[in-house]
This record gives sequence, structure tokens and C-alpha cells, in this order.
Amino acid sequence: MAERIPGVGTRLIWFVRRTAAWLVDQVLINGAAWGISLILLFLVHLLKGALGGPAMSYEFFVAELNGLMLQGFNAVVTIAVASLVHVWMTVKTGTTPGRWLVRLEVCDHRTGGRLSIAQAWRRFFASALSYLPFLTGYLMAAFQREGRALHDLIADTRVVPVLRKA
Repeated sequence: MAERIPGVGTRLIWFVRRTAAWLVDQVLINGAAWGISLILLFLVHLLKGALGGPAMSYEFFVAELNGLMLQGFNAVVTIAVASLVHVWMTVKTGTTPGRWLVRLEVCDHRTGGRLSIAQAWRRFFASALSYLPFLTGYLMAAFQREGRALHDLIADTRVVPVLRKA
């Protein structure tokens, strides 16, 4: 388990660390989602051919990649991967890959303990509000005394720095 570091640095450094963690998570989540979406779409085309649907050709597959089908697959898969990372990992470990990299942990605002599953889901869905408009909910963290973003306020959570034991 990680120990809390007393006394966080300046708000700017804090905000940069949270932003770096967010960027790492976005790259990992979207990269995984696109890879899974492409594999699923390819399997759908194989299944179509096996069930007597239109014969799959390279041109047909490429046309589908440019179409709405891939976007729909990707949206569903991205939400699934993001929920796995942001809910399951946060409940189990208190962190995500990006937060782990910059040594941050999400905890309950009142108790300082791990999040409940309901609290993690509330934070996950509230993070959608933080995107609107123009990431304003995330930018709040730069100006809040405790560095909490909109989804942290809604879910009653906070992000704290941690020091890993060797």
C-alpha cells in the first residue's frame, strides 16, 4: 500500500501531474479500444461470410473501416475499456496506469480510504460532465484549493500524491 506524502507542491505542478496522468490513460484506453474494435469488426466480417452474407473482400472491409460501423464499435469498446480502467482499477488499486506513473491515487474525500464501487461509477460517469464545455470540469482542478475537478466534487473523491515503498 502507498503512503501519503504530506504537503503537496504548488497548484501548477499538481495540475500538470494530473494532466499527465489523464493523457497517459487516454492514450492507453483509446489505443486498446481501437485495436479491439478492429479485431471485432474483422470477426464480424468473417462471421458474415460464414453465414452466407456478402463475400468479404479487402475493399469491402476497408470501406467498413471508414464507415459508421467502426465508429459504433469503437464507441462501445472505448466505454467498456475506460470503465474497466477507471472503475475496476480505481476500486482495486486506487489508481490507473497514468496515475500510477505520476504517483497519484484516488481516495474518498472524507475518509481517505479506497473508493466504493458505487463511488467509482459515480466518478466515472461524472467525468463526462468534466469534458463539457471545453474540459472546464478538469480545469477546475487548477483553481480549487484542494485541486479537485468537477467529477471529484460530484463523487466526493480526491486525488492524492503517494510514495511507493521500495
